[in-house]
Amino acid sequence: MKSTHFMSVAMVSIMLVTLVTAFKFDGHALYEMGCMKQCGSYFSKCYKYCFVADDAQAPDPEMMLEKRDRACLDTCIERLTTCHHYCARS
Repeated sequence: MKSTHFMSVAMVSIMLVTLVTAFKFDGHALYEMGCMKQCGSYFSKCYKYCFVADDAQAPDPEMMLEKRDRACLDTCIERLTTCHHYCARS
């Protein structure tokens, strides 16, 4: 019972943080949401690339040299985080 309550509180907290982050710049909220969507799109391509063997599908040339393993996924996550920080600063 306590773990269910904790999970509910955690989910609400995460949702609130996400909403506050998405709309912290009043005049730039729509821009930021579009920017975040582009980050997500890039991450999706990056993630899929980690599981294919065709370098032609790499989202950017630097990734063609990455191994398709945990290091590849870590690179995708790192780039997603960088992209989100860029959107928040713009």
